[in-house]
Amino acid sequence: MEKISYNQKELEIYSFVNTGNELKISFKNGDIVLLEEEFSAAEALEKIFLLDEAGNALSAFKNFAILIEISKKKNVIIDEITDEMADIVTVTLQKEPDWMVSQRQQDARITAVEETADTLVMEALV
Repeated sequence: MEKISYNQKELEIYSFVNTGNELKISFKNGDIVLLEEEFSAAEALEKIFLLDEAGNALSAFKNFAILIEISKKKNVIIDEITDEMADIVTVTLQKEPDWMVSQRQQDARITAVEETADTLVMEALV
């Protein structure tokens, strides 16, 4: 079974579709609440890797960090021979525009500089 990897995490997936501007990642019997938490942090989704069963990277996708939709289909037949059924949770991510990525990175740098300045001021006062 294929996996995705992002932010040093790996998740097994049921299916993966790239439409150019969107990624649709489906999970068999996935926890919709947990998946929503996982895919809500834009910083963690800067790079998503599609991995084969052995863990080798097949493709890399950058900046698909906007959570558009999460949906669940119940009792989907996933194996017609055995009539195996499962709930399928699909996460749809949209690619961030370049200006949005740049703005997010700039905001992170500004926050880091402010924290450093605050630390230096506090140390100088002590």
